[in-house]
Amino acid sequence: MRLPLRALAACSLLASVAFGEEKGPTIDNEVGDQLVARQCGGSGCAEGLLEVQNHEHTSFVAWGCELNEATVKQLDMEPRRFWSCCVEHDLCYQSCGIPKSTCETMWQKCARKRCKGKRWCAEILKAFDYAYNKLECQQFDDRRKESCVCSAPGDTAHASRVKFLQAVYTKVGMAEKDPEDILKKWNDKEGLLTLRLVEKYQSTLVKILEHEPEEAPQSSTESSTGAAAAGKEDLKALIEEDL
Repeated sequence: MRLPLRALAACSLLASVAFGEEKGPTIDNEVGDQLVARQCGGSGCAEGLLEVQNHEHTSFVAWGCELNEATVKQLDMEPRRFWSCCVEHDLCYQSCGIPKSTCETMWQKCARKRCKGKRWCAEILKAFDYAYNKLECQQFDDRRKESCVCSAPGDTAHASRVKFLQAVYTKVGMAEKDPEDILKKWNDKEGLLTLRLVEKYQSTLVKILEHEPEEAPQSSTESSTGAAAAGKEDLKALIEEDL
């Protein structure tokens, strides 16, 4: 996430006026020696080619939610509540093969899980949803340019995926892992495999560009216990997953 939350809230109020039901912008995306038009959230590869991870790119970045102190105070919210959801969203944008719309759906599911019926939550999610769906086309495009290459389907794409997994497992000190075995288990879900792999080995593969906020003091009306527990459950599931 790159935009301050207060700006997102203001943008959400202008959404219907500025965009209505219009489609997102078309962005030029140079892939190799080709120049293809990328509709917001679409593939940057020419027809017949697949978007796969670049095995030379195993360093990922995440911005978190960028919640400043004034915003937190203004909205009477706990800064850590959505942190893991924002990080997952940033990493999803860098997971080749996952459509942008799926990244937004994953964000919504994660964030709503942490809302726990809080009075401010619906408006905050509305602002985030608007920003992610309408304002982040360029960010999505930029992240995919950095992380992905275009490949012919079949053996060529498979070989690229094997190289990427070998590079990742070597980087995290698990070179003995068999990429072929992992790819069989995640057949047709290679983009999600990348996301879960990067999340699991986040300490080695991901550079967090904004520090996670400290735990906010509990008040009589708000408690972060439920949100924190949800985050721990998600992390536990990832650790137990065979990746």
